Amino acid sequence: MDAVDDSSFPSEPVYDLLRVVAADLDDYRQFQVEHLPRIRGVQSVKTEIPMQKIKLTSEIPV
Repeated sequence: MDAVDDSSFPSEPVYDLLRVVAADLDDYRQFQVEHLPRIRGVQSVKTEIPMQKIKLTSEIPV
């Protein structure tokens, strides 16, 4: 059996998830830099940006 290098795992569990919708990537970066660090209890931020657009309609195909 191979040994597992657990140095990349967080030492503490991640408790919260925040979904942010922004007009564009620049607006998100501004939010990330100016607002997230001010929230009490925020110790670190990990960002994953989806590389696709979500369907922008509420129509159901018939």
